[in-house]
Amino acid sequence: MAGQSDSPISPFSPEERSARLLSDFSLIAQGFDVSNFFPQVVQNVASQSLEVRIWRTTGDIKDTWDSVTSNADQNDQWASFAGPGGWNDLEMLEMGNRGKSTEEYRSHFSIWALAKAPLILGCDIRSMDKDTLEVITNKEVWAGPLSGNRIAVILWNRGSSKATIRAD
Repeated sequence: MAGQSDSPISPFSPEERSARLLSDFSLIAQGFDVSNFFPQVVQNVASQSLEVRIWRTTGDIKDTWDSVTSNADQNDQWASFAGPGGWNDLEMLEMGNRGKSTEEYRSHFSIWALAKAPLILGCDIRSMDKDTLEVITNKEVWAGPLSGNRIAVILWNRGSSKATIRAD
């Protein structure tokens, strides 16, 4: 090896680990579908003792309900990789871009919060409307463990029209 490893797990030097990580993640930056190679990237990161805190698990998002649903579905297979110190990035929030209803934006925000995704706004905050501000500043949005072994459940109407959903 060209460098000296500082890790008891990885035979690679810090420079070599960084180069390998950049190589693995360069495809993400170029817009390739991460689902084809994400497990290999995770294996490389783990075997090289790299500290990666965030990773994209989906393609680019559009300001449509179908795109929100698609990105949430794509992320589902990677949910187990999220945890303390590392987050699955489902792409930015489309809040405030005026392509969905307030209810859809509220759902979008809640799904991302429960997925423990970074809550990064993709709108111009200078022209944010009152409804968007209310959604993103709602102190009742939860994203963390519940006490007493309780769990949070999303009742998600995946249809294109209003529906009553029950949990028994």
